[in-house]
Amino acid sequence: MSDALCGASKNYNSKVCMINGFCYDRRGTYSHCINYFDGCGGEGSGSFYCGEHERWVKKGKCPVNSRAGETSFCTTLVDYTNMRDTGEWCSDNKNEADCNTAYITYDSGPRDSDGRPRTSFQLCSWNTEQKKCKPYVEYSDGVKYNLVTFCPDFCKALGTTATVDLGATRCNQGSQEDTSTYGQPQRLEKEDICEATYFQSSANVFQGCEWLAGTARCSDEFNCPNGRDGCFPACNCQSMLAAPCGPAEINCCDEEKCELCLNIGIEVDISIFKPVVAATP
Repeated sequence: MSDALCGASKNYNSKVCMINGFCYDRRGTYSHCINYFDGCGGEGSGSFYCGEHERWVKKGKCPVNSRAGETSFCTTLVDYTNMRDTGEWCSDNKNEADCNTAYITYDSGPRDSDGRPRTSFQLCSWNTEQKKCKPYVEYSDGVKYNLVTFCPDFCKALGTTATVDLGATRCNQGSQEDTSTYGQPQRLEKEDICEATYFQSSANVFQGCEWLAGTARCSDEFNCPNGRDGCFPACNCQSMLAAPCGPAEINCCDEEKCELCLNIGIEVDISIFKPVVAATP
């Protein structure tokens, strides 16, 4: 769509709308682009979703990166340095390379509905003019916004040496003949092996495994009526009930509240926040 049709509108409820720098012919198109993009992730050119995403991109109805309002940052924390782990701040990075692979966390931002603070993750950004490293902010109409995202707790373990990727195999799935260290028999028999693994629940979304033997969700009395010897029920090792780690929306926070940057028309520098990228059809 042309910029002339989009005009200055940033409201994605209008029939023709500009969202994060891309002009959609209507709100429904925006939703379709996201759904095709998500369905395509990791499936390759043979999938229906990848085919539709590619077709709509060629027609100019979808951007190449249809999740421009989200970042894959949370799923790649292992590639960054949390400055707060050593009691430091963005400004303690003295060169651009270190700055651009660092972030800070703090609990002084928004709170959950139960009043508990949410941990804000804010990337560091190198200021080329001042040659300084600062937390990533944007300004709109004279208002300063901190650009942050909120990463579920499991993201901190994802991709580290403490976790093992099972791919698409869920916590209690796999071959009973698998004798490897993290094969299904070991996961169903040993708590430490189970909780050291995670799987990909859908495109770009990862979930950890949780040991549930002896709990209400996996009671010995029900699953092993003849005793535990030789009995390792599939319910021993299941998906965590906690939020999985996946793409996260980018929030713009002023002194009073946080709103989705996408909704208030603030452009996000994708060279700072990693965009979510679909599989190449």
